[in-house]
Amino acid sequence: MYLDMANVTLIKLGGSVITDKTKPDTMRHEVLERLVSEIVQFRQEDDELLVVGHGQGGFAHFPAKKYRTKEGFITDESRFGMGMTQHSVGRSHQLVLQALLDQSVPVVSFRVASALVTTAGVAVEWSGKSLAWNLRNGLVPVTCGDVVVDTKQGCTIWSTEVILEHLAKYLPEEGFVVSRVIHVTDVDGVLTADGKTISKITPQTAAQVRKSITDPTGTDVTGGMWHKLESSVELAKQGIDTAIISGIKPKNLYNCLSRQRFVGTTVTIA
Repeated sequence: MYLDMANVTLIKLGGSVITDKTKPDTMRHEVLERLVSEIVQFRQEDDELLVVGHGQGGFAHFPAKKYRTKEGFITDESRFGMGMTQHSVGRSHQLVLQALLDQSVPVVSFRVASALVTTAGVAVEWSGKSLAWNLRNGLVPVTCGDVVVDTKQGCTIWSTEVILEHLAKYLPEEGFVVSRVIHVTDVDGVLTADGKTISKITPQTAAQVRKSITDPTGTDVTGGMWHKLESSVELAKQGIDTAIISGIKPKNLYNCLSRQRFVGTTVTIA
């Protein structure tokens, strides 16, 4: 198998849905296994390529907050904190990989900690060749938010949202067509102040929507729902739609992947 000019969907399994963000190192295994089964069902019916990302939730957000890892080397403990946060990333990453392998998905790990160097949080060195090669050869790359080297402050954190946005811009350079991004969360999309789902958001309406978004539940160092929406708006400007959906409702991810009716919000150019 060797594929080029193929459509790719980028999926994020949010930390809010696959982990308990209020408790350290607590994976919601049943939820993760169900979401994987929905991905498997879609892959059996459609040849669209997938990149799967996952959030850290109750894993790496705890040491990242304790050591303020996103800010870099700011205390005597910062270097140790970088190591602790990366280690925690690895623990959650292995659990997600295992869940996919248990259902016979041919996954391969792609952690940006070994592919990226930033300066003040902006990418200055990047190598995604292995990810592109794996996609072309029928594998499913799995990535996640991670701690990366930063030439100005020592280290920083790139969230899964930032990584997927970066991949959405990079993969066309390798001949792929990024058709959409799907964020799987623990809520029914982007909600109004009274809890109703906003079915569609555009770059023109995003600022107004911002006023209704509340802070994330649990420990989160990368910005929660507003961060997802910001990234989605930037992608919409490039013609890439994003769906922000509930992963709590069974079959919702499958329905979204297979372009059936789903519970959630679509961020689009118009």
